Order: sequence, then C-alpha cells, then structure tokens
Amino acid sequence: MLQPIPPNPVAVIPDKIQDRIAFFSKSLFAPSAQLDYSITTVRAKNIYPLPAGMQNLTGIRLMMGSVWIPIKRTSYEAILASDVVNPPFITLPSVFAQRGTTFRLFATPDRNYPLELQSNNSPPPPVDATDANFWTDDGPTGAATLIAAAACAEILRRVINDMERADQFDAIRGREEASLQELAIRLEGPMTLVPYWS
Repeated sequence: MLQPIPPNPVAVIPDKIQDRIAFFSKSLFAPSAQLDYSITTVRAKNIYPLPAGMQNLTGIRLMMGSVWIPIKRTSYEAILASDVVNPPFITLPSVFAQRGTTFRLFATPDRNYPLELQSNNSPPPPVDATDANFWTDDGPTGAATLIAAAACAEILRRVINDMERADQFDAIRGREEASLQELAIRLEGPMTLVPYWS
C-alpha cells in the first residue's frame, strides 16, 4: 500500500509562522496601547464587532460634533437589565460592555457617531518580508526565536513526523517563552500589594 506523500515542509512555513504568532499574541507579551477609529455607530444598532486583532477593550470614546465623550464600561448583565424595552431606548450612548468579540452600547445610538476604541493588544503580525516589530526582533526583547522554534516544532511534529527533533525545538521554545515572560514582568515594575481597606 502506498503511503501518502506529506506536504512540502517549506510550503507550510509561512502558515505555521502566522499560526504561532496568532497563538502567542494571546499571551501578555509586550502589550501596547492601540487605538482604532474604524467604527461609526449606526442609528438603532447597539451591537458591533471588534476590529480584527482587537481582543480586550479598555475604553471607548464617542465623537459628538468636535468633542470626544468618554463612554463608561459596565457589565453586559447591567446593560441587559437596563435595556428591557423593545424597540430599544435610542439616545446618546453612555455605557458599553464587551462580550467575546463584540461590544454593546447603551443607550442605542440615535445617529452616526465616530468611535475611538482603546485596547491593549500584542503587536500585529508582520505582513511584508521587510516588516520589523516585536515578532521579527531577534534581540533579547523580541520574539523571533520563540516564533521560529515554535513553528519548527509544529512542522516537525505535524508534517515531517520527527518527534525527537520536535522535542528539541519545544525545549528552545520553552526557554524563549520563559525569558519573555520574565522580561514582561520586569518591565511592568515592582508588584505592590494594597490592603482591601485602603
């Protein structure tokens, strides 16, 4: 019986690198503040998808005329408890809540308002071969070695079926991941404990 021919390992490298960047971007490696202005509200619509790559909203501002108005964060349950009428209460939104990859505004917008979404995200993955950022930096504060080792381990394990070499690259990946986590903790500064009564 003929064995199936495995895919060309070189052909899967770009996909595996993007896959590993997407995997590690969910960790707290060098998060940075990001702003997004791609969403404008629509009258009578209160649920919107998060822009691609945005994971955790830290704030929203709404532009009314030429003034940015902050919208306060609340729980999704609080919005559900407040927004009980159908059709929904339509006016200037004052609170928002994130639920998965969407966010909901309350009150439901009465017209089109440009939004500024604020988030702490990992740096975006490189698009071109010349892109340089956290994921392509091979220095002590970059993740290039982590991504390369993780991609090699995946290719060796899932495409070439060489578990011994895959384990060697997993060991390198583990060392790099631990190093970057230690760096992230050091960059955040000393931990302070505050008693609950203060």
